[in-house]
Amino acid sequence: IMAHMNVLCGYRCFTMLGGYQPFHPASACLTAAGPNFNDPVWNTYSEECRDFISKLLQRDPAKRISAAEARTHPWIVGV
Repeated sequence: IMAHMNVLCGYRCFTMLGGYQPFHPASACLTAAGPNFNDPVWNTYSEECRDFISKLLQRDPAKRISAAEARTHPWIVGV
């Protein structure tokens, strides 16, 4: 369950900061390599921010950042 919560957190962060959903249509999350940060809005956010969101939205649960790792990520610590 906790791994799914991390994805939800990443989804919410992406949507709040980017102003749109990371995967559209929603089924794209099954095939996409990761979130797309090509929109110019992402140029206003740091690499640490994009890294944090990417790690939360990692499809492979074994590679996804844990809650403990998320709390100590440089973007969170530096905020």
